[in-house]
Amino acid sequence: MWDKYKDQEFPDVFSFLKLAHDGGFSEVKDMYSPGRWVSVAMLFVFVMYNIEAVTVMDLNFISDPETALTNLGATDFSVAEDFYFSKPISDFILRSVKGDETASVQPVVVIGMLELIGLSYYILNVLYCIYHIKMDENEGFKKWFYIQFVSWDILPALSSYSAMKLLNHVVPAVATTRMFELIESVAEAKREKRSTIPRYFAIITWIFTMVFGFIVGFDTFLMKLRVVSVKANTQDMSFGIVIPVVQFLVQVLGVVQLGPFVRKRLFVFIFGGEDGIMQDEETELMETWNSLLARRMYTDLPYSHFIAVLFSFSDEDFQGLVLNEDKDEKDKLNMEDEGTAGDELAKPLMTA
Repeated sequence: MWDKYKDQEFPDVFSFLKLAHDGGFSEVKDMYSPGRWVSVAMLFVFVMYNIEAVTVMDLNFISDPETALTNLGATDFSVAEDFYFSKPISDFILRSVKGDETASVQPVVVIGMLELIGLSYYILNVLYCIYHIKMDENEGFKKWFYIQFVSWDILPALSSYSAMKLLNHVVPAVATTRMFELIESVAEAKREKRSTIPRYFAIITWIFTMVFGFIVGFDTFLMKLRVVSVKANTQDMSFGIVIPVVQFLVQVLGVVQLGPFVRKRLFVFIFGGEDGIMQDEETELMETWNSLLARRMYTDLPYSHFIAVLFSFSDEDFQGLVLNEDKDEKDKLNMEDEGTAGDELAKPLMTA
């Protein structure tokens, strides 16, 4: 391969690749495979278990932290009073509201309440989407947009949800990408002579979100780490010990969900153009494509296959749909490579 391209000023190494001019929709009918049901089952199991576990633990901490720790097997209740970033902030707010300089609240209570609020947001979002899906009698954009939004964004987020997910905002790769997007949005507004006030407001909101996300996310990590250590520091292994530890691991890994993150990067690669920044019209095109794809899955596949493909759609599926290989060009490339390799092998034989 090197010998073929090394002397070319503009080597066309992508000659066998093409963007699917049919939007990739002609391949939807071939997406189903029985193995997808494993991914679907795992998704729903993690969603249901995670919602139940987060709700129960947070409600227990809100109602009675010491009893909650006792039920977890703790003999030291310092978990509820140890160092947390949010403690001085929550105490200051409580004292300002009550007018009592001695008022105080345990950090685990605040963290539990905030985590439940976040969980409620996701659940209400699901209900909101279902409402619009049912109300869109014409089966237009809204119906299919909300179907794909629930399947590809909300449910994966719920499968590993915890308030630690707020730390996603301060992950360098995510924060840097968002910063450049906001800077470009301001520049775009100036070029088009539109008001930049909403764009600057978005920057201020982003900065606040990063600070809030770090404080709450880090405190949640501390709380869950200390709670899990109570379970993990035992000599005997049992189902009741292993599952909370595994759940904590899943939640930590879910701070940056690899699947949705990679899919988003692929969307930016395809729809974002050369600058890699999603403009408003490019975002609209992406959302339209997603909605059309969800509808095409429904029309081209039997209903059971549609469910399996919809809830297991991944970045690999997206790549397979939008990229096509020119088989003749690739075979030609391989044949040329094999021929060159054969010549190189023949040289020492001829010399001998």
